[in-house]
Amino acid sequence: MSSTRSRSLTETDDGLAFKAPKSGKPRTITLPATLVEVLRRHQLRQDGERAALGNAYHDEGLIFAKADGRPRTSVDLYGVI
Repeated sequence: MSSTRSRSLTETDDGLAFKAPKSGKPRTITLPATLVEVLRRHQLRQDGERAALGNAYHDEGLIFAKADGRPRTSVDLYGVI
């Protein structure tokens, strides 16, 4: 399976912003089947969060977002990695 991404999230002095890839073109990557399964389970959890929050969920199409859908910052990830 493959996945195509046409934007990335960057942290600036003014906050978070989406930007195009450096090449200016979408990137397609091939994902191993084990990762696809993990991501599908993760998506099911996100779907539950989205349903529970209804209109309060900020759907930006992110794979790794906060429980309310908003982007994570480097501060959110500090100590996780």
